[in-house]
Amino acid sequence: MNILQVRVGMARRNGLIRQLGESVLPLLAERPSSHSSYASEQSRLGQRFNREEILDLLSPITTKYANHIQHIANAVTETSQAQITKPVKRRLELWATNTISDKLWIQGPYEITHPSHTTFIAVFLVALANNSDVPCLSYFCSLGVHDTPEDIYPQDTLADMVKSFIVQILLLLPDDMEATPSLSRSRFEKLLHNPLDIKESMLLFRDLRALAPPYIHCVIDAAQELEDRGDRHHTENLYHVLYTVLDIPGRSGHRASVRENVVKGCVTSEGYVNVLKFLADHAEIDRIEINESEVLLAEDRPELISQ
Repeated sequence: MNILQVRVGMARRNGLIRQLGESVLPLLAERPSSHSSYASEQSRLGQRFNREEILDLLSPITTKYANHIQHIANAVTETSQAQITKPVKRRLELWATNTISDKLWIQGPYEITHPSHTTFIAVFLVALANNSDVPCLSYFCSLGVHDTPEDIYPQDTLADMVKSFIVQILLLLPDDMEATPSLSRSRFEKLLHNPLDIKESMLLFRDLRALAPPYIHCVIDAAQELEDRGDRHHTENLYHVLYTVLDIPGRSGHRASVRENVVKGCVTSEGYVNVLKFLADHAEIDRIEINESEVLLAEDRPELISQ
């Protein structure tokens, strides 16, 4: 079953549930209530989760995400002419075509040019997912989403990425769902607080992830902008976000999913990132290094990434 069929199936299922509720509730209303809480319970059953209302509440975040998408779109034209070595291209093809969870770290050299070689690869993977109608979460630390990037600290970037991912996962949900405590407005309002509670936000992400399609891609670019090795609390938060978003099991505090999810994750960086090195050392992510000579080789003997 492909992703489109999953979405259609979910919409049909939710429609049938709603029709059933509309036919049953009038019958229940005719029966005398023996409990004082009956009326409030009936009211609760009739409530629907209004996704548009939540997105409107989160308008500062959704507006920034719209700008984020525009930056990615502007980079797509250049990406179509980006060059890549054959070994890296083969690994990306395997990542894109296999049907199991697969996590990559593409570590490139520090580059003066902007966007970098690894950013082009990340943009390509997002465009590939979009063209294939595959749900994809993405965040680019390098494409100028912030007005003054020199004033942005890793803590701010991580909080911004978490907010963006929650908005993106919201956009993957069905338009109409039953309201539940896990989707309460108060939980979303906390996303507007500063500083952001990362762990509480990740609990919200998990609850939303359980309602989204089971198969998704996730692309994070320029992960070096997320790291601050001197801030232990921030480093723990970064680990927590990566383990949750990439759906890596086994770490303390990360509960197993009720269903089996497939997450194809790709994280790129310019240079070394200690957090990703830890994940690679523990076989949680597959590391691919692109050194400066390989970037030059790709320029001398181009293999177009769009081919």
